[in-house]
Amino acid sequence: MKTKLSLLFVLTSLMSGCYAIGHFYPVQGPLSSQTPVPVYSAKLYGAFNSGNITVDLGGGQTCKGRWVAGRAEPAPNGPSGSSASGDMPGVWDAVYGQGFYVSHVLGTRLFARAQATCGNGATLSVEMYRRDNASENTPIEVRGVAKDSKDNIYKVVI
Repeated sequence: MKTKLSLLFVLTSLMSGCYAIGHFYPVQGPLSSQTPVPVYSAKLYGAFNSGNITVDLGGGQTCKGRWVAGRAEPAPNGPSGSSASGDMPGVWDAVYGQGFYVSHVLGTRLFARAQATCGNGATLSVEMYRRDNASENTPIEVRGVAKDSKDNIYKVVI
């Protein structure tokens, strides 16, 4: 019951123009070697099947894009035969451990994918999911990963 009420609250907030807050933690790449490791904030707007995402990567650099919900399936190839998010299964495994994508993410119904463009022309690919089999007594847990065009990999927590 708690989970249903929490989910209802989140969806109502998003529909009323509010947003959900997330954090991006660099775990691999140039940003992860900084001391201290930076933590970046994100806002997700919208409800149900799609919305907007804004990620503040510090130093005045903001990335903006759209997220779209759907079943977790391999990303389609882009125009050149390669996909910006085609390597995302490997990103999931780099953040959460070998085999995580296939074991936990692939095929889940509660999944969203986003592409964002940053002010300096960089791009950011983001994927998020929530376990299908979460019980009513567990908190709403959204896990995610992101990769930018500068070879940084992020753990995403919403």
